[in-house]
Amino acid sequence: MTYKQFTNKLLEYSVSHGLIESVDLGDSVFEVNYKEKLYPIAQFTPGVHRLGNPLNTFTFTIFYIDKLLNDKSNTVDAQDAGFKFTADLLRYVQEVLDVELDFPEITAYTEKFADDCAGTFCTVSFRVFTNWDTDYTLINAELSNSDNIEDRVTLDDKDLTLNNKIITL
Repeated sequence: MTYKQFTNKLLEYSVSHGLIESVDLGDSVFEVNYKEKLYPIAQFTPGVHRLGNPLNTFTFTIFYIDKLLNDKSNTVDAQDAGFKFTADLLRYVQEVLDVELDFPEITAYTEKFADDCAGTFCTVSFRVFTNWDTDYTLINAELSNSDNIEDRVTLDDKDLTLNNKIITL
């Protein structure tokens, strides 16, 4: 499974989950301040990934974000829903997608975004089986049969040519 396929599965599951109204994939949780949204939100922030054969490791920080009432009396309810959503998501990934993961530490929080919010977050590394023969293929790879680098590379004042492709310097 590729990164795009796996990410789409996370987002599709989250959209269909009964506790979620909006789903976001972004570089920072604080992007929720600038986007139109309905609460509760599942927000995924990509982390550092590792390519491997046969397992790729895709890392995400997963946020559950819900708006607090004016008196903040729903803080624990929002945090509890975050634990439930995260547990359901991880179970889906492990049991349905057959992806390996280490169950993370989950942090309950309150935070002032555009609105006063509460929820949970955790960082999870997913070990996803990848078939290099079908998931990743060489695209436009041109290799010369010549072992002599001088046959493949030329350099003039402004351009480098490699395998008949010009790279302007």
